[in-house]
Amino acid sequence: MGESLIMTAFGLATAVPAVLGYNLLVRRNKGAMDQVRDFADDLQSILIGGVRHGDAVAVRADHSPTTATVSNRVG
Repeated sequence: MGESLIMTAFGLATAVPAVLGYNLLVRRNKGAMDQVRDFADDLQSILIGGVRHGDAVAVRADHSPTTATVSNRVG
């Protein structure tokens, strides 16, 4: 009985840091993937429309979009 309690304590001493480390790595990976997705969105927006993804877009009276800022335009 005592031996099984000792082995359980060793198992918990090994499992708890492993789970904490795993959660840390998953959180860091999620942050990195968010940055990659943001970059991909910006790159696609610039290549297709000449405007970054997060920039504001104004709409003219004829309902055609125009950029709110000229400094972020490409070309």
